[in-house]
Amino acid sequence: MFDSSHQASGVLTSLGWSLIRSKLMDRDKRWMWLRRIVFWLAVLAMIIVGAIVWRFIDIVRSEYLTVVVDPQTEVEILEVRGSRIVLADDEAATRQGVWGISNADAYGQLTSIVSRSEGRVERGLAMFSGTFVAGDMALIDPNAFPSDPRLAHGMPFEEIRVPGDLGVNPAWLVNGARNTWIVFVHGRGGAGREQSLRSIPTYRALGMPILAITYRNDEAGGIKSQDPVTWGLDEWRDVEVALESARLRGATDFVLVGHDMGAAIVLSFLHESSSIQQIRGAILDSPVLDPEALIDSMAADRGFPQIISEVGKAIVRIRFGLEWSSLDQVGRSAGFDPAIPILLLQGGSDEIATSEIADQFVEALPHIKYILFDGASHGALWNSDPARYDNVVTRFLSDAVLRLPLDS
Repeated sequence: MFDSSHQASGVLTSLGWSLIRSKLMDRDKRWMWLRRIVFWLAVLAMIIVGAIVWRFIDIVRSEYLTVVVDPQTEVEILEVRGSRIVLADDEAATRQGVWGISNADAYGQLTSIVSRSEGRVERGLAMFSGTFVAGDMALIDPNAFPSDPRLAHGMPFEEIRVPGDLGVNPAWLVNGARNTWIVFVHGRGGAGREQSLRSIPTYRALGMPILAITYRNDEAGGIKSQDPVTWGLDEWRDVEVALESARLRGATDFVLVGHDMGAAIVLSFLHESSSIQQIRGAILDSPVLDPEALIDSMAADRGFPQIISEVGKAIVRIRFGLEWSSLDQVGRSAGFDPAIPILLLQGGSDEIATSEIADQFVEALPHIKYILFDGASHGALWNSDPARYDNVVTRFLSDAVLRLPLDS
């Protein structure tokens, strides 16, 4: 009796341990599968995050570190009557101010809006070459003048070659009577030296020679590589060699004029060059004062999480040598020589180089002359009000640089 009871107890105990071991093994298997699932989920998450970061970097490189030609807006010509042109009504056709209009057969200049009704916009038209015909499509050109100083203004000019540390870059030279030269540094986006055509008559009226330069990796320049643009960190050296070429032609000092990225190049020059004692002033039109803020704005607009943006910018800095802090002109404001007068021209509706950053820059450098063009978009300050723009530039150069009476 005792033996059978004992045996039954042993069997039960054995079954109990077997059940326990089975449950433990099941639990271990579940943990093993859970660990595997967690691992592969982590791998998948890393792949997804890596792909998003890669996409972010690709956008930064292709849209901000590569010279690309900005697309021009196309409009339809409905009618041409002497000094009037009628365009199909759209946003481009109704931009206030002065704009170029061109196609393969003609170049003209749109002036004031005469009337607008029933899908039609009538504007003033000044022709430079060719003839527009009803039914033509044409491009709106913010540079507002055709090709070069001779075709735009009837001014003779010389195409010169500026040798630099990486090769040769072409430049336009419009001669003048003074020894103080304008050195014009155009912006990014394929605007090229044609961007200077809007202001050349103003500088020429003051007797100042104008040197409109190109620089490395520029669409019109002679030096091209696979390296990205660096918003002035490298390009300022091409300004320095251009100044040396000008000195060999009789220049004694200079006013630097920069648009958009060209302004960032000018500001890097003022930080880095050993030739700043020859700089009498600087004019900044729609300056990009902090490219990192431009990237941050892009990231927010496109819904990139901040952590993605920060990681992406760190990789861009390492991969392309883009030291963001060196491009933050507000942060580096203490490094500017207050003896060099600066004119900052800013658009109130600039969607790229915002007026908020310009305000911070001016607050940090109170000696800057700051002019806001209400309603003007990026790079279109002259277009919005040519007379005011030319007057502001003339006053700055006369008062702060050339020390001339205003009627000279």
